[in-house]
Amino acid sequence: MRRTPAASLPAFANGSSTGRPTGRTWRHVKADGSLIDVIAHSKRIDYDGRATMMVAVIDVTERKRAEDDLRRTRQFLDTMIENIPVML
Repeated sequence: MRRTPAASLPAFANGSSTGRPTGRTWRHVKADGSLIDVIAHSKRIDYDGRATMMVAVIDVTERKRAEDDLRRTRQFLDTMIENIPVML
């Protein structure tokens, strides 16, 4: 995952011309300087007869951390099983 410069956010918010929702994940620097993983979705919608964009940005840091922990645990268990003597 790579950091997205602030200059690319307006381009992302414009979304695709198809009107279908878009999604993108990147690292974001919070005001306190800490890094978080976020996923952003944008979708073109009509509101009160005007074209507009709906954008949602969701913090997925804990979910990604849990997925990484699960992947490491699975790799550890696979390694343990591969190295158990056949008699067991």
